[in-house]
Order: sequence, then C-alpha cells, then structure tokens
Amino acid sequence: MNRSKAIAALRGFGAGAVFAVLGTIFHQSIVSGVPFGLAMVLLSLFVYGLSIRANKAESWTFALAVSALVFVFAQDLGQDKLIPASTLGYVWAYGAIATTLMVAMFPRFK
Repeated sequence: MNRSKAIAALRGFGAGAVFAVLGTIFHQSIVSGVPFGLAMVLLSLFVYGLSIRANKAESWTFALAVSALVFVFAQDLGQDKLIPASTLGYVWAYGAIATTLMVAMFPRFK
C-alpha cells in the first residue's frame, strides 16, 4: 500500500470513529415527537459516505470503522450499553451499518 492510500485509510478510520461516536450520542434526540437526531445522523452518514466514494480505501475504511464501532457500542461488556435495546437504538445500529456498507459497495458509475 502506498503512502496516499494509507493516509486515506487513516482519514476514513478517523471520520468513521467520529461519526460512530456522535451518532451514538445523538441518535436518541427527539424534537416534537420526531426522531430528529436519528434522521440527521443517518443522513450525514449517507452524505459523507457519498462524498468519499472516489477513494475506495477511504470509503471502505470509513464503512468498516463505523460498523465495528457501532457493534462494540451495542455490547454491554459488563456495564451499561451505549445503544439501548429500543426502536431508536435498533434503527441506529442496523441503519448505520447498512447505510455505510451499502454506500461503500455500490458500484461507481462513470
């Protein structure tokens, strides 16, 4: 792997970590009965995933980092869970993983 791919992979991992942490924090935000936080974090994952699709290494590293971290955050590990077993928690966990992986693996049209 050359230097530019390694840097892109590090950028993807860093962005994935930031999105996973912020999404886990804000996915339960509700405004006037509407799950505003969940909609915003899934939309931001989708838009950012689309914006980095040109670089395959960064796109896949981002998708795998988000998926791995959301999975770890959903485990209890002897303490409280960061993602609760509720409808919003399930939609966040499965939606984040599905969104990032689908955007990363969707064919790149020219």
